[in-house]
Amino acid sequence: MLWKWLLRTGAVAILALFMFWSPGGDITSTPRFWRDEAIPFEIARGWAETGTLDVVVAPGVTNAFSYLTHATGFPVTFPLAVIFRMFGASLFIARIYMLVWVAAALISVFFVARSFFGRDEAFAAVMLVGTFSSFYANGRTVTGEIPGFLFLLWALFFIYKKEWLGWGGMWLGLAAVTKPSMYLLLLPAAALEIIITRRGLFLKDSLSLARGVVPVLLVWFYIIVPEFFQLSSWQGMIDLYRQPFNEASLLSQFPAGFLDFFFHSTILYFLVITGAVLYVLRHNIYDSKARRMVCFVLLYGICAFSYVLRSPGWFRFLVGYEALILIGIVPVLFLFAKKVRLPHASFVAVFVVLHTVNYFFLSNIPSGSTAIQAGQMVNTLLDARPDATIGFVRLPTVAPFVDSWHKYQFGDIGGHETYGIHPLAYVPEKFPTYLVSYANQYEGFEEALDRYYQPTDIKIFNNTTVYIHR
Repeated sequence: MLWKWLLRTGAVAILALFMFWSPGGDITSTPRFWRDEAIPFEIARGWAETGTLDVVVAPGVTNAFSYLTHATGFPVTFPLAVIFRMFGASLFIARIYMLVWVAAALISVFFVARSFFGRDEAFAAVMLVGTFSSFYANGRTVTGEIPGFLFLLWALFFIYKKEWLGWGGMWLGLAAVTKPSMYLLLLPAAALEIIITRRGLFLKDSLSLARGVVPVLLVWFYIIVPEFFQLSSWQGMIDLYRQPFNEASLLSQFPAGFLDFFFHSTILYFLVITGAVLYVLRHNIYDSKARRMVCFVLLYGICAFSYVLRSPGWFRFLVGYEALILIGIVPVLFLFAKKVRLPHASFVAVFVVLHTVNYFFLSNIPSGSTAIQAGQMVNTLLDARPDATIGFVRLPTVAPFVDSWHKYQFGDIGGHETYGIHPLAYVPEKFPTYLVSYANQYEGFEEALDRYYQPTDIKIFNNTTVYIHR
């Protein structure tokens, strides 16, 4: 019918507006290019230019401890690296690449939700997820949250709808390695769900699932563990994942920071949605397969919230759960509408309006192009002197804009571990032509800086001075 065609066309137009809208002027400035995106971008550029999938720390030399920098996994960085090799490295290309992931994730929401709930519910699920601001705040940047979510959707489809555990395990493994800090928690959640719902078949189902998960994990370990058979390599990786934050956890901020987190509007919103799903889970809204899937989602939510409590309160670790529970709430909203004799999509429409208002007027998605402009200024310096190099100290958002043959790079991960060697720690003959450091800080290297460098009049990235070799 014509009205259905108009409705769907309008929905696609709304989703396209959400995908491309940018208060900063273009898709490269909203969201702002930031640290967690810069390192995967650098990794992809490193492979495109040197053949090694890692961060470049000296001209043509990559980081020796890959587990420090692969917070976004190879399912995201390697395809981007191939694209960079074909077309050259640029932030615009990277953002278009991520929008393809976003579009693929929304298409996957439709097909997976339709398999569990039906066509109308699937359409409503796409609208709920597709108007959710955090979906784009995370999805546009070169990070693993939304690609991991896509893999997770198909894991749910194969595990709970088709009951093909081997295939489901493969998709679950891909999700886990795409954004380990968020999605490794899927593995204990899956184990708990099997224990609760399949007690007598726990061993059989777990082994079937492991057939798909383990090969993916082995590939990931091979990429990120420098010496696969040395205990010290594994110990370093375990230490990082055990303590990945350089700020106090929410638990340590009890009660003030703890209460601020739980009374934040986003947390309250999703607690209400979760409560509604829990309330109706006792009734027969979901069939047996959908019920298992929803049970898994809730268990994963508990794991995700527990991890956030260990963090300084970073909401982005919840985006996977938030998107999943938005899908799970659709049958509940349809039921409520039916009970009060309203069109079945009435409550969904209310949620979409709320999401839309929040996205365009209330969301706090940072915009800006400071790092991009700094990269342009640095490249202008290097273009004037083709044999010149530049050393970056704790400037991971500027370094990726320089090619792999003209830079040194030193940075830290989680406030505890470092990658690369400080440019002034080399012998003087290898010092870079130019030198920049975050906030003009050169602790421990002041003597070398004074002896071998002089400041220029060039300022980049929040008034950071560019130094030149004498």
